Amino acid sequence: MPPILEVKNIVKTYGSVAAVDGVCFAIEQGTCFGLLGPNGAGKTTTIEVIEDITPPTSGEILYKGMPRSASFREEVGIQFQHTALLNFLTVRETLETFHRLFHHMNGPGWGQALIFDFEPIIIIIIINQGLSLSGPGL
Repeated sequence: MPPILEVKNIVKTYGSVAAVDGVCFAIEQGTCFGLLGPNGAGKTTTIEVIEDITPPTSGEILYKGMPRSASFREEVGIQFQHTALLNFLTVRETLETFHRLFHHMNGPGWGQALIFDFEPIIIIIIINQGLSLSGPGL
């Protein structure tokens, strides 16, 4: 059985700066794996390349023995280290963004509520078919 994830000679450059330079590893299914290194070592950039958020300059990433396909994003969970994205989006744009991330969750019970946990406040947005989003900030 091929590794669940295989990273082969990933390189990511920004101009003349190599943020990631030839990273290689393979992760077997069921393995707990971590990237360790000092600040600036390229850990976050490597993860962003694997998650297909940032394209690699060169190298190859295999998921279940094959190049990543559209199903990769649907099967892999992403937890951002930190993001200011939601600070710049309207409610409509936020809902559309999360819908695109989780569009494969269709059917009864899916896509009907979004829950945002901003401890100590929890915001629950109920989405009904036919609901029209309008108003300030939308």
